[in-house]
Amino acid sequence: MSRSLVTSDLRAAIATLATLAIVLLPPVGTERSRAATPPGPYALTDLGTLGGSSAQAYHINDAGQVVGYATTTFSQVRAFRWQNGTMTDLGTLGGNRSEANAINEDGQAAGTAVTSNSAQGAHAARWGNGTITDLTPDIPAGDAAIANGINDAGQIVGAINSATPFLWQNGALTTLGHLGGGGGLASDINNAGQAVGLSYTQLVAELGFLHHAVL
Repeated sequence: MSRSLVTSDLRAAIATLATLAIVLLPPVGTERSRAATPPGPYALTDLGTLGGSSAQAYHINDAGQVVGYATTTFSQVRAFRWQNGTMTDLGTLGGNRSEANAINEDGQAAGTAVTSNSAQGAHAARWGNGTITDLTPDIPAGDAAIANGINDAGQIVGAINSATPFLWQNGALTTLGHLGGGGGLASDINNAGQAVGLSYTQLVAELGFLHHAVL
């Protein structure tokens, strides 16, 4: 077989493959328009900010109340509650930052807020009935605490220094147990008072203690 015949056959094969590729590939314009189309019957609602450039929602209750954080006109970070088109600044414990992580059916929110003493760091906080409550006023200076979940009974769970899980109820803070690794954190709590999160175990890897999911 001559070299010219091989070249001719090769060119024909390449042309055939190119034609198939053009036929099989979807139109570029179709893919772009499809990607820009909202999925299904859902509608996106922009909740806005507190005057700043960004915001993030963390939790929503059955009444449609939403909590999270938003930046203000002065680029401060504030916990917010959004309801019926209005975003409300929930305030702080005197410092310059706060975030709301969860909300129950009574509209009580839980999260973290910086105190007026910058050396103290952030404390776990609860917002309700127009007031803010410091849930961890007695933690040492420099420690930080966060509330992650709240149920309809007002029980709140969270962690101190991302290592010590706690339950707060009726003004009392209780440290929760662990799986032998020295600590963990509590992420959420249901209306039966059951909390979930993670706990460090006695298993150790190169980077330290390993954690497991816990109830």
